[in-house]
Amino acid sequence: MPAALNLTLLNRAQRKIDNDQLHAPGMHPVTYQPFLEEVDRFYAPFPPTVDALLQRWETQEEKFRVLLINEILQEPSESARLRDAIVHEFCHLFCRHRGDFFFKIWQADEKLSLFDLHMERLQERQCAQLTAFFLVPRVALVEARREGTGYVAGALDVPPYLIELRWDIWRKYGR
Repeated sequence: MPAALNLTLLNRAQRKIDNDQLHAPGMHPVTYQPFLEEVDRFYAPFPPTVDALLQRWETQEEKFRVLLINEILQEPSESARLRDAIVHEFCHLFCRHRGDFFFKIWQADEKLSLFDLHMERLQERQCAQLTAFFLVPRVALVEARREGTGYVAGALDVPPYLIELRWDIWRKYGR
């Protein structure tokens, strides 16, 4: 699969990290509050495999953005999944994804073309990678070398797969 990230997107993400001071020194979870400023949010009953859903409609004059979050993510034990879901959905806005591919999936008689499936996978991968970039500061990777992925994921309150994605970004882009 082609690379989902590029330097332009990483530079924009770094500016957001710097402007919102998301990465504090040391090993602290990144706050997701700045990511919620652009959306209204509500908890909703979803199947267990669906963490969140972003609904949006925009014209030049109006913006409608609602983040629906699976109600099970309100549980304190699900805080890492909640942090991941919120930032992942924000990344769809950040990347300016059109957001119509999932809608097509949910229409009963409509199937996605191979191109649409490819684009949907690429968008999801791009958001997963950016989520890792936002939520896992580079200093955490140094700590992961000493303590391990599980320790760092626990300290940052993120799912462990984000640590691995962040390693991939560091290896490929040196960031």
